[in-house]
Amino acid sequence: MQITIEAPFTFTHEKREFMESKIKSLDKKYGLNITQANVFFKLDDGSNPKDVLAEIRLRISGSDIFVGNTAEGDERAFAAAFKSLKRQAKKVKEKRKDHKSPVKEMTDIVYNTFENNVKAI
Repeated sequence: MQITIEAPFTFTHEKREFMESKIKSLDKKYGLNITQANVFFKLDDGSNPKDVLAEIRLRISGSDIFVGNTAEGDERAFAAAFKSLKRQAKKVKEKRKDHKSPVKEMTDIVYNTFENNVKAI
């Protein structure tokens, strides 16, 4: 997995490792098969000059997940964006799980119905 962090300001090595570990833990927990993660920070030019916009894009098999959040300070912005990211990752995992389950059940129903019809003939 390739993780890229871009910002108009510098991060300590510990902050970078923290963000990378959070993204890797998300991959392990939800089994997303992340191929690439991009984390972007931008200074917000809105009403509050201390606001920072954090955007996270995960490239996963099947689709991408993109979130963005604004908060005062880079750590709070990342935490808020990561919280949204976890919510979306959970939805993707449930969607994949739900998508696979009914197919197997439907195949069993069709097969059993066919088998019963053959016995009746």
